[in-house]
Amino acid sequence: MGKPTTTPARRSVRARTSDPRERVESRHSLPCASLPPKSVAGSLLVGRKVCTTIYLEAEQVAALKRLKARTRVPISAFIREGIDDVLQRYGELKDIEEVST
Repeated sequence: MGKPTTTPARRSVRARTSDPRERVESRHSLPCASLPPKSVAGSLLVGRKVCTTIYLEAEQVAALKRLKARTRVPISAFIREGIDDVLQRYGELKDIEEVST
């Protein structure tokens, strides 16, 4: 009887090394600002975006997913719109628009 064959362990895309310069770059490891802008609802997003992490309640995430499925608008677009509403309410949005132009 022959020896049972096993498949060799797959190496992950990211090399296991302590030196981050030696790691394999993938699209997901690039900073958000270096990714090309995406088209949303027929308009091209202009300007650079900065990655940030936010924590949402589970109910908020579920509601956003339902809204995304119904409207086909990305969740991030809804979050940015909500942030714009808050900034406008507190008078900060005008300052941001003036700086960007």
